[in-house]
Amino acid sequence: ESFGLAVIEALVVGTPVIITPGVPLAPLVSRFEVGWVPDMEHQAIVGSLTLALDAFDDTVGMAARRKRAAHLVRQHLTWERAAERIMMVYDAILAGRPLPTFGLDTIQRDTGM
Repeated sequence: ESFGLAVIEALVVGTPVIITPGVPLAPLVSRFEVGWVPDMEHQAIVGSLTLALDAFDDTVGMAARRKRAAHLVRQHLTWERAAERIMMVYDAILAGRPLPTFGLDTIQRDTGM
């Protein structure tokens, strides 16, 4: 799928993901370190699969990854956040202001995560 709802569903339950760079959530997966985003080549994908399988043996690292994933979804990717953004667009239209942009690149990882 183009946006990655399956990615969000996996992250909200703490499952790390392997996605391609073409998925719009790829920058967040990388920035929050909640999965792997290999290049679109055989060896890179195999390498990410190996890293992902090995990660399950690191219980401390996996717990941290799950915590970051939950934070990412609950703080930035909820229906409530989407509704807030839609309302901001409507408000801008009604007021004749430029439309706001909500690029995923604006979402920053907490250093405390």
